[in-house]
Amino acid sequence: IDVNGQRSAGVLSELVKFANDTYVKYQKTLKKLAGCEKLLDYLEPRDFHEASKTETVYPPPGKLLVGRGTHDQVPIFLRWHGPLKNVKMSKSTLDKLMDEIWAERREHLKEAKVIKPFPEFFAMALHARQAQPAAMAELAYNIIYSLQNFHGDTLCEMQLRILLGDLPEEAYLSFTKSIAGLQHAFMQAEQSLPQKKGGKTGTLSKGILNGVLAKYFPHKSEPELVRLRSAIVKDMITLLNRRRQVRENMDEIEYNALFPADKSSERGLEFIQVLRDQHLTAMDEMRVDLTEALYHAQDADSAVTARIMDGCLRFVDAG
Repeated sequence: IDVNGQRSAGVLSELVKFANDTYVKYQKTLKKLAGCEKLLDYLEPRDFHEASKTETVYPPPGKLLVGRGTHDQVPIFLRWHGPLKNVKMSKSTLDKLMDEIWAERREHLKEAKVIKPFPEFFAMALHARQAQPAAMAELAYNIIYSLQNFHGDTLCEMQLRILLGDLPEEAYLSFTKSIAGLQHAFMQAEQSLPQKKGGKTGTLSKGILNGVLAKYFPHKSEPELVRLRSAIVKDMITLLNRRRQVRENMDEIEYNALFPADKSSERGLEFIQVLRDQHLTAMDEMRVDLTEALYHAQDADSAVTARIMDGCLRFVDAG
């Protein structure tokens, strides 16, 4: 301070620099504290399923995933404390792994004398691939993370909800069975037609295919069927573009192309995605309807008898 009581320019400059440095350090400290608070929040035992409805299973994408603990509310295959490596699994790796596990599950359902609940079976399937507890937990969390990461894919959404207990495994199994049945229905429709002279196998006219579609899904609304028909046409255009082919007449539909043999071939195709989306929506609506029906049908003691359950199921799923 000079003789007139004024701060010199040099002192003011130092004060400004000190203030700026202090502010930067303060901001960094706040970020660290926020990170610690978030980490502690994820490590704190709480209702796993309630949390999973509104947030990801772990912190935002990074090098580490955080275990949700070992309490009973955490699915058995996700019970782990502490950080785990995020390997950032590719979609093709994820699809291949899940296809293998589902194939093993079907075999288990067919051959096993004692059927294990799906969470236990899934844990066994992971253990068969990674026997070490840490490696098994890392694989489990990376599967869940990857399914969340590819949330735009209806197959990933379905599998994620099954693994987190929001849907029964029948959601996946019944859908795959339904798809196989639809493809077979298209095939039967073609075989019932008069022999095509020089015609290409695996094709149906748009009119016949739409008729088979409506007959196979008698309970779908007209808007749902319109959406499916639109997806079929879009998929045909996509496939022709991939092959660099031009076709003026879109009346002939290659129905087998609507059912890709592998998951990677599904990319860019809408028909299967729309079917899955409608399947999930129908299951969610049925669950709500069944809950309401059971609530109104329960007896005076708030009990639900087998007879009441049977009546509610018949009412909700009239088809």
